[in-house]
Amino acid sequence: MHSQPAVLFKRKTRDIAVTGFLTLGLLILSILSFRNPYGLWIAAGIALGMAALLLAIRFFFAVTRPYLDLTDNRVTVYNGLLPKANHYSLEHVQGAHTNRPETYIELLGREGEDSVRIDLHPLDKADRIRFIFLVESSINRKYSHKHRQEKS
Repeated sequence: MHSQPAVLFKRKTRDIAVTGFLTLGLLILSILSFRNPYGLWIAAGIALGMAALLLAIRFFFAVTRPYLDLTDNRVTVYNGLLPKANHYSLEHVQGAHTNRPETYIELLGREGEDSVRIDLHPLDKADRIRFIFLVESSINRKYSHKHRQEKS
């Protein structure tokens, strides 16, 4: 069976840029709030600084990690405020279901169990369609390979 190399799908460039500008803006507001010597402004500066730090970490992960990583055997999704890796095996997937391909894909397990819904909104439209095509191709290739082995 021909193995496909890992395919990485990055987040939309616009989303990464918005996160970067928002981080910079919060950092500037935090620094400006420390210029006033009153207690409320200092508390606001600390809160804005913490929010800027969280967004800076998210920005770093958005730039360095893909949103989706697809191989023959699994899909890895990096999501959340501080992206953690969620691994989903494609070995037991019976099919893929997309009502609205611009928003999500659902990987269906055996007898409707173990289904996983993957949000595709963070990807560009062309990457969403390409991801769906590659997942469905991987599932079809798995079943055609099993069918060939059964005939032999």
